[in-house]
Amino acid sequence: MLRVLDRYLGIPVVAALALLRAFRRRPPPRDIIRIGLLKTAGIGDTVLLSAIVRDIVKDPQVEVYLITGEANAAAAKLIDGVQEVVTLPMTHPLRALSTLRRYRFDVLLDFGPWPRINAILAALARAQHTIGFRTAGQWRHFAYDRIVDHSRAVHEIDNYRRLAEAAGYRSTSAPLLGKGEPVPRALLPMRPFIVCHLWSAGFNGSWKEWGAERWRAVIESLVTGGHDVVLTGGQDDRDATAEFHRELNAASVRVHDLSGKLDLAQTLELLRRSELVISVNTGVMHMAAVVGTPVISLEGPTPVQRWGPIGEHVMPIVSTHPGAGYLYLGWEYEGAPSDTMDGIAAEDVLRAAHAILGDEEAGSPRTRLRARPTPVRLSRVPVHGKEPQERVAGDSSTLAS
Repeated sequence: MLRVLDRYLGIPVVAALALLRAFRRRPPPRDIIRIGLLKTAGIGDTVLLSAIVRDIVKDPQVEVYLITGEANAAAAKLIDGVQEVVTLPMTHPLRALSTLRRYRFDVLLDFGPWPRINAILAALARAQHTIGFRTAGQWRHFAYDRIVDHSRAVHEIDNYRRLAEAAGYRSTSAPLLGKGEPVPRALLPMRPFIVCHLWSAGFNGSWKEWGAERWRAVIESLVTGGHDVVLTGGQDDRDATAEFHRELNAASVRVHDLSGKLDLAQTLELLRRSELVISVNTGVMHMAAVVGTPVISLEGPTPVQRWGPIGEHVMPIVSTHPGAGYLYLGWEYEGAPSDTMDGIAAEDVLRAAHAILGDEEAGSPRTRLRARPTPVRLSRVPVHGKEPQERVAGDSSTLAS
């Protein structure tokens, strides 16, 4: 409903604001001291934005303010070098605008590619200069002082880099998060452990989730092979994780359920300490990738070229479903297949895990699955600034990207 209101009320408001300004484009100030980066949703998007922060703060005279919504504020607080995280109450636009106007930014960059409410806030924020995206079909760019075309042909971090360059900051750094918070020792396994993250938040998040039967097959094989497994999730995932945990216990598969028991900073530390993270495409996946933990990401509706994990040790497993990889901005589900995650075989995920962990090959007497293995799909992993590289899931020689 909010997205519908944003579209049908937001577009005319943005157009009216542009007319009131008589299409005048304000030049950027000569001296930039206070710069605002507006990103009001998305933990994964906020993790990617850390790369831009790293490059802007190299300018010693600049103060960087991250402007977030309530849902991604905790992720923003994990980024070093930020002067302040400004959290806007996005369900109360007038209060959000009042908060934003107090800062009087020299430059305000809007990193949202489609919400009209962000464009309205930017136009009314009393910033001296605003920069934002022109995204095909979104009709939100009219009131910015400078416009950057948003591309569906590149990874989202490269769109972010283009926006930063429009403000005069060349961005080449990798995403990076600061220190997390300690995890209570009583919650941690005694041995090295693997994190499995089953859940995806956001609009139609369930379409990015993998079947419980496949998760059970992978986890059972890993536990049988001598690995400890930790299940993670947010507060909203506690009940579903507890049910899945009970099913594993009934099959005598012992794992650790930490869903809803850690805040985001503690989750970051858990991911940093794990030997492998297997996750659907969500914010936890991006967090694990940027701290250097080996990551196996499960990619169904999400194209890895647009939203895949970025890190030194990432291995996306791409669905073989012919309709997979259709999301551009993250909400284009209407008329699209809901079952693209079914094109990811448990055998392929397990084979990739063994390659990373240095275990015996999947299918050995110690670790074989009940199901018959299927061929591994070639996936194309973005190497930013270079051509994408082909790799075979499960080939340990291709972990670095």
